[in-house]
Amino acid sequence: MKNVIITKLEEMLQQPEASAVAHQMRTLQKEYQKLWTAEFEKAKQEFVEEGGKAKEFEYAKSPEDVKISELIDKIEKKKKEEDNKLAVEQAKNLVIRNEIIAKINDLSQVSDNIGAAIKKLVEL
Repeated sequence: MKNVIITKLEEMLQQPEASAVAHQMRTLQKEYQKLWTAEFEKAKQEFVEEGGKAKEFEYAKSPEDVKISELIDKIEKKKKEEDNKLAVEQAKNLVIRNEIIAKINDLSQVSDNIGAAIKKLVEL
């Protein structure tokens, strides 16, 4: 099952937009967490049944677990980068819109040549 999750995460990482697959990634992450928890509990139970103390139990991550964590981190990083680019672009657009609004306000105060003001308004 972990191999299926790894394959799906690798496919998601290849998608051009991480934002589009973020929800699917979180679903797979929850599915993986359930698997890991079940494995952990089973291993812990076996350890206790063999005479070990529950407090002394240590559960090492498998290579598959490490790979899944790395893929999830890469997708999250890609999404953060996309979000940052979008925020920068939105900030630039806001500046441009504010400049246009300022120019429109300037035009509304110039009433000498209405034809020229309307022409400039259409351009803006």
